[in-house]
Amino acid sequence: TLGERFSYTLDGVTHPGIPPFLPDFAWPWLLPGPDGQPLQLSYELLRQLLAPAFAIAMLGAIESLLCAVVADGMTGSNHEPNAELIGQGLGNLVAPLFGGITATAAIARSATNVRAGAFSPLASI
Repeated sequence: TLGERFSYTLDGVTHPGIPPFLPDFAWPWLLPGPDGQPLQLSYELLRQLLAPAFAIAMLGAIESLLCAVVADGMTGSNHEPNAELIGQGLGNLVAPLFGGITATAAIARSATNVRAGAFSPLASI
C-alpha cells in the first residue's frame, strides 16, 4: 500500500503515506546526483543535457498534439496547437522545481475523460 511504500518526515517524526502538504521549491542542480553530491550548474552540464532535453521535449510535443487530435475526433471540436505546446512547455519547466517529472498528455487518459463527459482543466488532475 502507499503507507508501506512511501513515507515523509514532519517535525522529526516519520509518517506513512503521501505527505499532506505541497512539495518544497528546490533548484534541480542543487539536488543530489547519482554520487550523492549536488550537481554543479556549469556550461558543461548544460551542454551534456541539451540534446536529451531537446529529444524529450520533441517527443512530448508530438504525443500531446497526437492526443489532442484524438480527443478532437471524439468530441468534434478543434484544439489550439500553440496553446497546447505552450502549456506543455511551461508545465514541464515548472514541475522539476517542485520535484516533479516532465509529462505529456496520454491518449488513454484523455479518451477516458472524454467518454466520462469531463470538460474542465481539472479533469486532467
